[in-house]
Amino acid sequence: MGNGWVDPKVQYPAYADFALANGLISIQQYTQIKQQFKICTGLIDAEKFVEAADFCEKTNDDLVAMFPPGTNTSDITSTSCEPRCPDLDAIRNFFNLEDTR
Repeated sequence: MGNGWVDPKVQYPAYADFALANGLISIQQYTQIKQQFKICTGLIDAEKFVEAADFCEKTNDDLVAMFPPGTNTSDITSTSCEPRCPDLDAIRNFFNLEDTR
């Protein structure tokens, strides 16, 4: 499986670091989202994994929503994912199948 989790406590907050370093968010946005990621990692530390997954993903979605319009999150150097745009609905549906779980 591509892009698997190795250490979500490191990987989730690193998204904000990457976004700031690449000019996708401002320092004010960075400060705000890093506070959210502290809550995220606290939930992981507390072994509240279901809550952590929901909160951390929501925080990551909030981070991506801060990016400039048209940002391709798979390749920030491009504003288009053509010709191979992922069908995220199909991927979500696949992973939600009982046999896949």
